[in-house]
Amino acid sequence: MVEHFGAVANMVRSGELRPEAVDEVIAHFCRVNRVAREEFDIHLVEAKAEWFRLSRLEWKVDLAEFEPVVEEAQRKRQEWRDRRDEEYAEANEDQALYEWPYLHTGEPM
Repeated sequence: MVEHFGAVANMVRSGELRPEAVDEVIAHFCRVNRVAREEFDIHLVEAKAEWFRLSRLEWKVDLAEFEPVVEEAQRKRQEWRDRRDEEYAEANEDQALYEWPYLHTGEPM
């Protein structure tokens, strides 16, 4: 939680965490690092500045080495969709044949 202190504040605002969680995380930081609250405050200001600096950068992620894995996952996902659609069509063939002519005519079924 110390590494993602902004997330802690967001979770308190959303009600996922109790408000005391902020103080507990700060106390943990101070205890582990053997520092006073003032040191935490300085660290937090520096961490926020670094976060803002990094957030303004335009990031490029090169996933070329993972391209074969991504393609394989996409292929498997498409195969699963095809099987699912085929199984659905087989299971509902009679109903689909009955309904099909009426879907486009506007006539009641």
